[in-house]
Amino acid sequence: RHLVEPLLLGHGEEELEGDRRPAAGEKRPGDLDHHRHARPVVRAQDGGPVRPEDAAGVIAYIPRLVEVPGLDLSLGPGEFQLSAEQEAQFIRQVAASDTSLFLVVAAGDEIVGVLTCQGGKRRATRHVSTLGISLAREWRGQGLGTALMRQAVEWARQSGVVKRLELHVFCRNAHALHIYQALGFEIEGQSRRAIFKDGQYLDDYSMSILF
Repeated sequence: RHLVEPLLLGHGEEELEGDRRPAAGEKRPGDLDHHRHARPVVRAQDGGPVRPEDAAGVIAYIPRLVEVPGLDLSLGPGEFQLSAEQEAQFIRQVAASDTSLFLVVAAGDEIVGVLTCQGGKRRATRHVSTLGISLAREWRGQGLGTALMRQAVEWARQSGVVKRLELHVFCRNAHALHIYQALGFEIEGQSRRAIFKDGQYLDDYSMSILF
């Protein structure tokens, strides 16, 4: 199973948007080319297909992400052990699916954000896609996460196949929750003590948007 999974990534977006201004010399969101929703696997950097080196970039990105303290991630340090070839295989599987999506935000050759939507593999659940998103801390507060979310919602809406887009988010993550609701996601349920993190049990919301 792909370890950069929607459950992890949905918990990973602690701050999707804010007022922080880029430092001198730092790229702004507009400096990155945006993904095209009609293409299931793309690079933010140049709009082309994900290349094999993107798999290595994602593999490098996740350990950096989980090492940052205080993030709402269900994955802990040292728990991510996927190889670049396994990640590349996942990318190929997404590219072959009309109910799955893989977007990355690239700053130069470095992956700094990931969004995945994974469609159900059985006929009974093929219309359901589960979303996860994460963004490196230094790239938050610039609207990139919200832009990725909007694109994922538009992709699902225009897919003609996906009828339900769902995600999970820590109940304490009020900022992400507000943005998800603004995009049309609704809370469907609360799982109590779903996550053990930072020495405490945390609750989790299930959310979805229907098309």
